[in-house]
Amino acid sequence: MYVVVEPAKRPGRRREIFNRPVASTDLDLEDGVLMLSIVATGYHSDGSTYRFTIGLTRRDVEHVLDAVPAVSAEHAARGPRRERVA
Repeated sequence: MYVVVEPAKRPGRRREIFNRPVASTDLDLEDGVLMLSIVATGYHSDGSTYRFTIGLTRRDVEHVLDAVPAVSAEHAARGPRRERVA
């Protein structure tokens, strides 16, 4: 999995802040919600790290899984969308 950040209001520099496979230690289940928690660098290269946590309900996970065939077909037709970032 990789995470890229960039300014939201205007064009700006994109920065990859996380890039490694998801590990079982990144996942937890809290009250039926799948919690994905990673430690990544910040947008500014000042040596700081931050914990990012995303909670996914069962329906959220179903939406992601439902999108997999469409994403896979687009990927096969077009090639990877991922852009190299600084």
